[in-house]
Amino acid sequence: MLTDLRYSLRGFRRSPGVTAIAILTLALGIGTSTAMFGAVDSVLLRTLPVANPERLVLMGWSSSTAEVAGSVDDRGVVDPATGVRTSRSFSTLGYERFRDASAGLASVFAFARIEQLNVFAGGEAEIASGLVVSGDYHAGLGVAPERGRLITRTDDDPASEPVVVISHRYWERRFGLDPSVIGRMVELNGVAFTVVGVTPAAFSGTLDLGESADLTVPLAFEPALRPGDSNLREPWNWWLYVMGRLQPGARADESRAKLEVVFQRAALEGWDAMPAAMRAQPEFQGPRALPRLEVSTGSRGLAGGREDYVRRLRLLAAVALGLLLIACANVAGLLLIRAESRHREIAVRRALGASRARVVRQLVTEGVVLSVAGAVAGVIITLWLSDALLSVLPLGSASALDIHVNARMLGFAVGLSVITGTVIGALPALATTNRAPNESMRGIGRSTPGGRGALRTSMTVAQVSLAFVLLTMAGLFVSTLQNLQRVELGFDIRSLLLFRVDPRLSGYKGAEIGTLYETLVERLEAVPGVRSVTLSRHPLLAGSSERTGDGLFVRGPGGQIQQGDAYLHRVRWNFFETMRVPVRAGRGLTAADDQRAPKVAVVNESFARHYFGAKSALGERFSFGSPTEESFEIVGVVKDAKYTGQRDAVPSTVYLAYQQAGPSQMNFAVRTSGDPLASVSGVRAAIREVDQRLPVFEMRTQAALADERLAAERRLAWLSSASGLIALLLTCLALHATLSVLVSRRTREFGIRMALGAQQSLLVRSVVGEALTLVGVGLLVGVLTAHGLTGLVREQIFGLQAGAPHVLVSAGLAMLAVGALAAYMPARQATRVDPVVALRAE
Repeated sequence: MLTDLRYSLRGFRRSPGVTAIAILTLALGIGTSTAMFGAVDSVLLRTLPVANPERLVLMGWSSSTAEVAGSVDDRGVVDPATGVRTSRSFSTLGYERFRDASAGLASVFAFARIEQLNVFAGGEAEIASGLVVSGDYHAGLGVAPERGRLITRTDDDPASEPVVVISHRYWERRFGLDPSVIGRMVELNGVAFTVVGVTPAAFSGTLDLGESADLTVPLAFEPALRPGDSNLREPWNWWLYVMGRLQPGARADESRAKLEVVFQRAALEGWDAMPAAMRAQPEFQGPRALPRLEVSTGSRGLAGGREDYVRRLRLLAAVALGLLLIACANVAGLLLIRAESRHREIAVRRALGASRARVVRQLVTEGVVLSVAGAVAGVIITLWLSDALLSVLPLGSASALDIHVNARMLGFAVGLSVITGTVIGALPALATTNRAPNESMRGIGRSTPGGRGALRTSMTVAQVSLAFVLLTMAGLFVSTLQNLQRVELGFDIRSLLLFRVDPRLSGYKGAEIGTLYETLVERLEAVPGVRSVTLSRHPLLAGSSERTGDGLFVRGPGGQIQQGDAYLHRVRWNFFETMRVPVRAGRGLTAADDQRAPKVAVVNESFARHYFGAKSALGERFSFGSPTEESFEIVGVVKDAKYTGQRDAVPSTVYLAYQQAGPSQMNFAVRTSGDPLASVSGVRAAIREVDQRLPVFEMRTQAALADERLAAERRLAWLSSASGLIALLLTCLALHATLSVLVSRRTREFGIRMALGAQQSLLVRSVVGEALTLVGVGLLVGVLTAHGLTGLVREQIFGLQAGAPHVLVSAGLAMLAVGALAAYMPARQATRVDPVVALRAE
């Protein structure tokens, strides 16, 4: 093997150009595939960075009927075939009963997210994400602090001093990695907490993919952080996630069997403790069954959301596989050409006693050497592609995921390079060594042998078809992005600055919230460059929304009641003017539509069309909850405007005055006369003048938000286009190499034809015709393949006709152009054949 290796290196050194092309080609294929494996590893395979993660278990439950719970935070999923719902939320009582029962578990711990905490430190307020955890959380996971200490059982007591643990990322972002942060006092929702520790940089918690908490506090202090909205002492409220660590030798199924009775008993106790008035509500009527306990692996934390990314990962894996196959076919073709040029050398070696297996081993070694060199170069491409691959996945902004080279990725790259090298070396080796040594020694059959020519042609056709498929996918994604960018939004996104505030986190209650909002609007409208300021519960195009469910009751013509569903939008009276949404009929909201005025609403055209058809919606009424509830009068109809995102159809939407619907956390929209970012400092200063403890978060322009909604589509279009162009380039090189060999093999034929009077244009047409024939066959295979893969990308495309004929035609024309380009140099070579030299060549 060492002899084969030295011989391979000497041979590659003598042909540096071919070697460089082969290594670069393999680097693209192996590097892309390794990066793709890194994305799969990071999203689906990577376990928590804790001690013995395989011993962690996650509790869940399933039920085929209405569960015995007042409310369930994690609504889980419903199997459409069986109707069985699965969820992972438990009540505090359920967690405590799990904790008190041993059942083969060394520890049991619970946690729940607090999406927004008002953190006041260093004279500045900001919003951060939080997690409340039981005292055994960090010890049960097996996490060691990076600095200070973590939460313990003694901290999980309302009589203890309030303490908080911060994440490494938050320590870096907010405190600049200041080591003196330990012992510092910070206010969380107006309550003083002492920072006692920092978690390791690699540990982002046990929440689902794309989620992590900036601050972690003991479970006992949840009521202090959410006064008036606490879940801790409501046994009918299922809101906690529960995990456990198995004792050595214990099995998850055995623990489940022991804990199920405990769980069901706690569920019944919680149902009995539910207030009678609550149990009398319609949704709690009907047959009820005890849920069954489910125990699954907790090695990845809350991993349920990872399934949402499987389809997109499959798509990226298909692109990476296509590039790898093209690269393999390209390099195998180059090695086949190289092996054919060495037919006399191979014949001499076999004549001197080398077996066919010995020669094949030499050629396979050369393929493996190239592949390993390509894998080493591919590591660099892997690092470059890692962020781009993760950015295509719809992960949350809090995601701590990354693709870094680890043992699994190195193992994958090494294994892939060995397999690839063996394949690309074995194909030309087997095709070349099946020729008798005496034929090669006598120079018989200078024309391309049928078997090797067919193999080389087949590989070229395969590259053309794969490149066509990748180009088609790129065309679909680019067209999708263009269609989304051209979508009619129904409002003006220019010169709008958005931000959110939640006064409840700063202690504001009831009517104080509405008064604060109006004070902020008045102060903001005085900022230079600001034209108008409005409010809405949800910003447009942010992906968030509020719906009525089946609780909308519309009084139609003749007094009949229609029960239906609609989206809700709580807005300030000047929302339509500020967002520039035209009023089609009636009027918009006014400042007089407050809590003292009759309840009114404005609906969009979709709502009016759906519930009233051609009849005017003005003056009609609807109610929420039941037909007997207080109703709203429709006083205006506005133009349809996108609500959640560019992809989503405009839903039936009801706009309510936020004073009449109840003020809560709101989004501010500031219309400016120029660049909205130029007003940021003035806006922040105005808010601090009103209340310096009021945090402002998610400040951005409406245009940036709209652009952010298309970020995944843009990156997917970029990645697919880059993959298509790389495939196009590799296919061009393969066609060029194949045609060059064919032309060189036909030197004598061309000489004879020119000696007999053939014109140069005839030879050019012959060479180009062969190229276009190869491309045509590849396109036929590619069209059939692309049609079969349409289902893989159906959910990713937007605004395209079935089959997208213009995309197929464009990709086909590009491939034909590449075929003609690849044939240009060989065709010119054919016309320069000197008939005398050609006839003497034999």
